[in-house]
Amino acid sequence: MLDFDGTLVDLAATPNSINVPADLLAMLNHVHQKSAGLTLITGRAIDDLQKHLPTFEGDIFGSHGAEKRVGGAYDHDAGVPLETLARLWQGADRIAAAAPDTLIAERKPQGVVLHYRRAPELAGRVHQEMQSLIQTLKGLEIHPSKMAIEARPDGITKADAAQAIIAQAARNTVPVFAGDDTTDEDAMRVVKDAHGVTIKIGEGDTVATHRLPTSQALRMLIQDWVKGA
Repeated sequence: MLDFDGTLVDLAATPNSINVPADLLAMLNHVHQKSAGLTLITGRAIDDLQKHLPTFEGDIFGSHGAEKRVGGAYDHDAGVPLETLARLWQGADRIAAAAPDTLIAERKPQGVVLHYRRAPELAGRVHQEMQSLIQTLKGLEIHPSKMAIEARPDGITKADAAQAIIAQAARNTVPVFAGDDTTDEDAMRVVKDAHGVTIKIGEGDTVATHRLPTSQALRMLIQDWVKGA
């Protein structure tokens, strides 16, 4: 189980400006074929991730688990009414419009993310305005992450995705999870409870038992595994 942004690829100034290594897709498919199965658990919407990994063969849990593509079939949490989503998206757009060169509102099927990577000094203001926005909306909660803040359905975390994957795995399968952000920590706890391997990418407090400095270091580790598989 792998996160995407900050884990397999470096973070960039905007979500669309990431650099995806040319060999990443083939490498991930090789891992999927030679292991018990590879699942990507990402904050990105599935449709967005598929633009960067169009022929990825494994399963995907997108929007932190609010949507999933398992066995080729797509499903999503329908807990947030379309009217509420529309108000959320419009509100996030208004916040971003106050600083159009630095703030980016990323719409998702069940939420929104406000990115302030270009202006970290705006973090306090963005968090305050997002908190004010969701106070007028039901069924949503705020989750901070690296240079961003997200509003998504209550109770949706990567932990649920990790639990579902582990529950369906063959007996004696050793789960592995790698992630870089605070949003990955809940999933790491699930994997640790299942006696699995947890890897933190980069700096910061973590429950993971292993740490790698960069996404490049993780890709090199995966490449070494692929060579021996």
